[in-house]
Amino acid sequence: MTNEQKKDWYLRLNPNGRIPILLDHTKSPPFPVMETSAELLYLLKDKDKDDVFGFKDELERSQALQWLFFWHGSGTLCSNFPTFAQAMLTPDPYARCALSRANVPF
Repeated sequence: MTNEQKKDWYLRLNPNGRIPILLDHTKSPPFPVMETSAELLYLLKDKDKDDVFGFKDELERSQALQWLFFWHGSGTLCSNFPTFAQAMLTPDPYARCALSRANVPF
């Protein structure tokens, strides 16, 4: 593991230093898009002009966006679960609140 995403060149593209990142070289200067949900929405808007992968029906589009936002919002908690679980060993109100919202018994 080289932690390439923590190097200066990558942090200029994505200050969070997280993978993945989308770099659109069709723009000048190249346009970086970070965060998976934002990348998906960018690709739909910018590259799928004919709605081949998107939704022509607004209700279906709305439902897909609801699931995308649900997934994105819950992914943060899941990926940070070990941190919260470790914090449960000490009285940490922030961790207890986050875990209780996720219905994790403590």
